[in-house]
Amino acid sequence: RLKRTVTLYELREQCDKRMILTGTPIANTVMDLYSQLEFLGRGLSGFTSFDAFRKFYGRWENHGGRDTLVGFENLPLLQERLARLAFMVTKEEAKLGLPAKVYDLYEVTMTKEQRELYSKVQEQIAAEIEDEFNSDLPAKIVVQNVLVRMLRLSQITSGFYKTSDQYEDEGNLIAKGEVIYFPVNPKLEALIEILKEKGPKEKTVVWSVNVPDIKAISERLEKEGIKFVTYYGETKDADRDAAVKAFNEDPTIKVFLGNQAAGSTGINLWGYNPEWVG
Repeated sequence: RLKRTVTLYELREQCDKRMILTGTPIANTVMDLYSQLEFLGRGLSGFTSFDAFRKFYGRWENHGGRDTLVGFENLPLLQERLARLAFMVTKEEAKLGLPAKVYDLYEVTMTKEQRELYSKVQEQIAAEIEDEFNSDLPAKIVVQNVLVRMLRLSQITSGFYKTSDQYEDEGNLIAKGEVIYFPVNPKLEALIEILKEKGPKEKTVVWSVNVPDIKAISERLEKEGIKFVTYYGETKDADRDAAVKAFNEDPTIKVFLGNQAAGSTGINLWGYNPEWVG
């Protein structure tokens, strides 16, 4: 990321005018704003270094010899700076002519095995959360830990779970945890049923948060003879471009299977080559 930021700063010096187009300027924390403001113009962040910026807007505590972000300060000043530099355009104002979104909800029921493990993990998480709320840990860390634990429940509903890493008393890793798939996955079965009902000229984009899900879906699509491309963290840059091109230009490719985080840099998924139409 640092290399990319340095490159952007070099481009800044070559451009008379600069503009950033983004769905949201803050992906993780307000600290994301520093490099964006500096790209728009040297000093537009209001500081000469990122270290000064983070100290002014962040509240930090040292834990185990490492600074941890526990809160924010002086945000009205940052909001005022953004208000002078940024503006929002809605889809309606941009007049893109996009059709309204249509939501079809498909409900599936977990298997008995999933429900039993879900209840067991749910009780375990509740106990862990209660212990942490009664501890001296900063609230921000507690909240982050809660969200991470909730992902374990999400994984179970998706059709898999991960075993924990095994460590020696000295802290050395003995064995890494492994991904265990449930023998029956109702979500996957529902997805395949939906895809089979698609018309011969229809294409589908399937987003998945979890890599194990992407691998399970890929295996099933191959088994069903449904041609697809993948686009996620493990996909090489050259293969990503090829995946987008194939989905847009190859009529036999019916599914684009990916992770939104990997595609967040901006990809155009038409499902056909726009040059074919007028």
